[in-house]
Amino acid sequence: LHRRETPPPPKLLLTQNSFNILPRVKSSAVERLIPPSRIPTLPKHTGPTPSGWISRHDILIYTDVTNSNWKLTLIWKREGDIWALEKDVRQYLKEVMGKEMLTQVNEITMTDWLVSKGF
Repeated sequence: LHRRETPPPPKLLLTQNSFNILPRVKSSAVERLIPPSRIPTLPKHTGPTPSGWISRHDILIYTDVTNSNWKLTLIWKREGDIWALEKDVRQYLKEVMGKEMLTQVNEITMTDWLVSKGF
């Protein structure tokens, strides 16, 4: 019986010209393929973009009706003087409804938030 030997792997001969096999690519073409390290900020638009996209413009206001007679309106995630907002809302509701309406500022939640931010 003859013993069959596996042939050795082919030897790669690297010469100075062997790196010219790959096509030359501009670095700007490669940079486009690399994902950005952070999400870019959106540019400011005065109107709809050419694609029709408009920035988010809704205000976080929620309404709720409980026990068929209580109407509750919640205003969320507003920045600024919450007491001035409460005063303006109270005045506006008095003008519209013709009577004094109950308003409440959730100061406990604001206190917890300020403590979590280090104030």
